[in-house]
Amino acid sequence: MKKILFVAATLLALISTSCSNGGIDVNDPKEYCWKVTVSASYMGMEQSSEVYVWADGEEVQDAIEEAKEELKVFEAMGGSGKVTAVKSNLSTEESCYQANQQ
Repeated sequence: MKKILFVAATLLALISTSCSNGGIDVNDPKEYCWKVTVSASYMGMEQSSEVYVWADGEEVQDAIEEAKEELKVFEAMGGSGKVTAVKSNLSTEESCYQANQQ
């Protein structure tokens, strides 16, 4: 369980500093509030974490690609993981960051 929490925390740190999967337009310069979810499973135990990030499509895509690279290390230890990002319905940068405080 500690490994799952460590990996999830590492991935969220990567995502919160910069964050795609299919459907994200990397050429869209407009910033949105993205709901990013990191899910991990190890030896039958599952952990999932969410973070809201204010970013444009390219930043979201870059961060998710970095997170997927980090997941490869976790998967080599026998775990599995997934990173997803979707636009949230939050329309301001302030409301996006406040969502992380709840």
